[in-house]
Amino acid sequence: MVYGLIAAAGWGASAIAATNAARRAGTYIAVLSSQGTGVVVLVLLAVFLHPPLGAVSAPAALGLVGAGLLGLVGYLTFYRALEYGGAVGMVSAISATYGGITTLLAVIVLGEHLSGFGWAGVVLAVVGVALASARSSGTTEAPLLAFARGGQSGQVALTAAVSSIFPAIPLVAGLVMFGERLRQRQLLGVILIIAGLVMIGLA
Repeated sequence: MVYGLIAAAGWGASAIAATNAARRAGTYIAVLSSQGTGVVVLVLLAVFLHPPLGAVSAPAALGLVGAGLLGLVGYLTFYRALEYGGAVGMVSAISATYGGITTLLAVIVLGEHLSGFGWAGVVLAVVGVALASARSSGTTEAPLLAFARGGQSGQVALTAAVSSIFPAIPLVAGLVMFGERLRQRQLLGVILIIAGLVMIGLA
């Protein structure tokens, strides 16, 4: 739960910074800078923490490479949506549904349990995406670290769901800092997404 909240705070703040960076410097430069900074920080941490890299098997290494490539695709599309004028609150809320997807995969692949309350949260989040995706009228490495640590020490489903509440931060920032306006249907969708993800986390 704690690691999920740390990841949520980090992703929420990074979404705000990403909006400014992508709109000023473009998607490629924004992603290159953020990911490059993350690599430097991770290398420095490896020097001080001396993680047991010898324990990484070939299948695990392939899985990590695949995760890295898929994560890069996610970052590129997220920044591109922000670069071309996507409302930071809405884009963040829609992208936050990764928590629901991760939760479902954790149940199917890892055999984790999700109660009826949690499944109701998934439904709410999906409905919220449908509403928030209506056309408008007008991430940093530290949270990745927190998310990975949460998955290592507890349930992946719980960490994913709790970290997914991060759209609340850029939503408020988008309204206050960028003067964004959402239609009532879109705002309702964002609220349903956040409510659904919280329900998943509490299940």
